Amino acid sequence: MSKPENKEHINIKIDKEHYPATQEIMTGAELKVLGKVPSEYELWQEIPGQDDLKIDDNQSVNLRSGMKFLSVPPNITPGRDG
Repeated sequence: MSKPENKEHINIKIDKEHYPATQEIMTGAELKVLGKVPSEYELWQEIPGQDDLKIDDNQSVNLRSGMKFLSVPPNITPGRDG
């Protein structure tokens, strides 16, 4: 199944760096490759005013410009008080 391609880039941030995504739908694994995130790290979507959302490697994400993601070593939960 092919993924919809967008003629314009979708501007997202991964670990505070800007990346142009050319597909509207990408998996967590594809986002890690785009953002040069180590495969063993976890990827989280930053959601203002809510808990961050963990993105699994095989999970598809419908991208929109301005979305922010962060990577963390395994076993750390961002966005929560310890």
